[in-house]
Amino acid sequence: MVTSVSDGADLVLKELARGERRMLRDLRSTPDVPRIPGIYSLWHGDLCLYVGIARVDPANTRNPQAAGVAGRLDTYRRCRLTSDFAIACAFRFVVPELDSQEVRRLAAGERGVRDVQTAVEAWVNQHVSFSASCVRRPACGRSRAKRASPWFAWPRAASLQPPVIPSPGVRATKVR
Repeated sequence: MVTSVSDGADLVLKELARGERRMLRDLRSTPDVPRIPGIYSLWHGDLCLYVGIARVDPANTRNPQAAGVAGRLDTYRRCRLTSDFAIACAFRFVVPELDSQEVRRLAAGERGVRDVQTAVEAWVNQHVSFSASCVRRPACGRSRAKRASPWFAWPRAASLQPPVIPSPGVRATKVR
């Protein structure tokens, strides 16, 4: 477990990379996913797609949606196209693999958002795994997650959600 921000981004990424990975599709049947604050990562093989943080301790809020790391991961599992992660998966992995006939159907409006969302969900179910690490001091978690994600352009506003998945041509980090 990472115990201080000074442990550095490399250590955080290595911990997440070495940690047990489980398929995101199996999240609901995985009872030991932390329901407390922590840092989590989403993976496509050895490629780290996303590093995020669950900073709110469900014990300290009345928000019924606060569910720690498990709650944050569940938002990605659902693949709603209101999520930056789902949109990035659509443009980076799903749409480029469509055949020309499907692209024409999409352009003609014969295929809609629900069709794309279904395709993204199928891709994520087949390819995306996760790992997680608990955070002893949630206030430090954001800094750790930021340092572990050097290719993300982090917002300066209160939002903790970074853009996801490096664009083609942007060097992504493979962790070994």
